[in-house]
Amino acid sequence: MATPFLAKPTLLQAADCGVVAGSLPSYSTRRVGDVDVIVLLDGTIDVGPDLIVGFDEEAADQALKRQHLPPFSGTRPLPVLGHVIDTGSKKIAIDTGTLPGFSPKTGGYHEALKQAGIDPTDIDAVLITHLHPDHVGGMMAGAERQFPNAEILVNKIEWEFWHGAAADALPDQVQSFVQIARSATMPYLEQVVLFGHDEEVLPGMQAISMPGHTPGHAGFQLHSRGDNLLFWGDLIHLPRLQFDNPDWLVAFDMDPAQTTATRAKMLDRAAADSLQVTGAHLEFPGFGYVDQLAGRYEFVPAAYDYS
Repeated sequence: MATPFLAKPTLLQAADCGVVAGSLPSYSTRRVGDVDVIVLLDGTIDVGPDLIVGFDEEAADQALKRQHLPPFSGTRPLPVLGHVIDTGSKKIAIDTGTLPGFSPKTGGYHEALKQAGIDPTDIDAVLITHLHPDHVGGMMAGAERQFPNAEILVNKIEWEFWHGAAADALPDQVQSFVQIARSATMPYLEQVVLFGHDEEVLPGMQAISMPGHTPGHAGFQLHSRGDNLLFWGDLIHLPRLQFDNPDWLVAFDMDPAQTTATRAKMLDRAAADSLQVTGAHLEFPGFGYVDQLAGRYEFVPAAYDYS
């Protein structure tokens, strides 16, 4: 088990959170084949150099300058997104945002769901990329299950890690992550369905194994009427920096070598196949494509879907 993940799990010590304020949009919808994909903005987390493994300020400033952004000034926002796929007959959530108190600028997932006109009791399935707090935090409200009628689909390795002895053996400073993973999912125990590597978890939805960030981290590829969309979870955390510097990790990547290998594999695949992608930490609304350039990658946002 590598050390960067174990270094600085300080986000849970942040101040009270609230719904994303002001005039920021809270959701956006994109058509993929015959289905609607709704992206929900939970908020952002301010991430400093102490949480970026391999960080170099000069390289960061070069990347930001190329994107017509000001120099690095202490932190960069890490967006937190969730998604709902509406097939017309089924509603499928992918991840559920943060839990209350996770950071000052998060906590907007359920308000965004409401603004999108989606009742969580109407969700038929929740696909979980991994069991970190910003992905399963919205599963519970106190003692109440937020998705009482949904199947909960989780990679078998991921479930067994966070609910087993390996997680118990993690250092004290990350036991809060373990407890959140368990408290957010154990109330759903009778609804949990475990899946293996690269299997079709629902009609038109294939799991894609992407280990490294966590042992059973998974993405999901949607296929609908000849169209595709890859939900890649936490493959990228800081898009303004990591596409230019794909070897940079965050402190929560549990296996750095495996994370790096998985990222290279998936970015190469996305670029080679002109695959439309989205993720939990791409900048809202977070739909686009990957171009491979000399020594780096570039994220090309998808054109706005006026339909």
